[in-house]
Amino acid sequence: MRALSRRRHVVDLLACVCAWPAPYTPKSGPEGEVSLIPEPSHVTDGAPPGRRLAVFTSSRGDLGSLGPLIEALAAHPGVEVTVIASGTHTAPVFGTWNLAIPDEDLELVACGLADDDSPTALVAVAAQIAIGVSAVLARRPQDILVVAGDRYELLGAVTAAVLHRVPVAHLSGGEITEGAIDDSIRHAVTKLAHLHFCNAEEYAARVRSLGEEPWRIHVTGDPAIDRLAGLARQWNVADLEAIAGLEIRHPFGLLTYHPPTLAPWRAGPELDSLLDGAGQLATVIATYPCADPGSAEVLDRLRSWAKQRDGVALVESLGDLYPAALAHADVVLGNSSSGLVETPAFGVPTVNVGDRQRGRARPANVIDVPGDRVAVADAISRALDPAFRANLSTIANPYGDGWAGQRVADVLLSTPLDRLLVKRFCDPTPT
Repeated sequence: MRALSRRRHVVDLLACVCAWPAPYTPKSGPEGEVSLIPEPSHVTDGAPPGRRLAVFTSSRGDLGSLGPLIEALAAHPGVEVTVIASGTHTAPVFGTWNLAIPDEDLELVACGLADDDSPTALVAVAAQIAIGVSAVLARRPQDILVVAGDRYELLGAVTAAVLHRVPVAHLSGGEITEGAIDDSIRHAVTKLAHLHFCNAEEYAARVRSLGEEPWRIHVTGDPAIDRLAGLARQWNVADLEAIAGLEIRHPFGLLTYHPPTLAPWRAGPELDSLLDGAGQLATVIATYPCADPGSAEVLDRLRSWAKQRDGVALVESLGDLYPAALAHADVVLGNSSSGLVETPAFGVPTVNVGDRQRGRARPANVIDVPGDRVAVADAISRALDPAFRANLSTIANPYGDGWAGQRVADVLLSTPLDRLLVKRFCDPTPT
């Protein structure tokens, strides 16, 4: 096993034991309809023997969605799964995941990511990822490359796949995040991809509006929520206290703030408002920002704040402990997509600051606020009100029902490969 062990926790992507009782062929639907798969099928022998699938991961964020899918694919004996890890997984400054994956199934792609988060440096990172993924695909030909999300690292990986004539499967297409560069990258990846797995019908409609053929589009939900309940039960408060190095007292909050890449001048006021408002909490566990332009400044500010305030822990990531943290948290603060996608599963309020997530579906637990001290403080007070929390125990999660990873696997293992590469642009039907 190849261990990347700088982190104090393990993300074991291949350890899940799944029961797969019956073969299944997903329904594509008639021409002009999006494929909505209502129930996972637990594929056993429906895939062609020897199908080779590569999964590209570049950050802790995409592992949330890709982990359950990797588990589902690896449980199938007729499939060869290769995990290509790059980005922050290979950058010590961000810590490194311990990927419990056999050496023969793991490819590490060094990309030069360090503490330089300038646009020039990140362009070089994407270029190195393209070169590295190209080398992997030349050495280990693949039938499909799977990617998730909207980060700039995807541009390098997907470019390599397109030039190697490897079909691309894209998770989480069609979403909107108007306050981040990621928004444009997500739509660019959609046009380079050959299969689309969307988290909700409204996102599938947007992918369809970009000219993608309906048979390629599948509404599956987000695999990021598949394992939340199980992982939450595996860990407890003592485990959280061990990784945080402090006692968890209530009110207890989680904080993750990423740079607003299209409006970097807002980072300072937004983060200061969050940190000021967090004074209402007895304990805060803050996690590192993602490797975007401006992340170094955000991380420096978080480090300074954590040193000055009692009851605050700054960690690289909570990994598999994150669901347990959500289960015990009184509020989630910041501008991470997790505050919208994963928190509804636990009925925990989210105070979402700024525009980074503007355009995504909003569950009822999300309170949106501008980067203003008074507005953020008021929103945190509202989130901590027991009456507000009481209304969240049965809210619906617009991002899925916990079976998305298996739905995605069903499609990947049953779609004929010979029809993937040649794409036809479908003009929108006039209304």
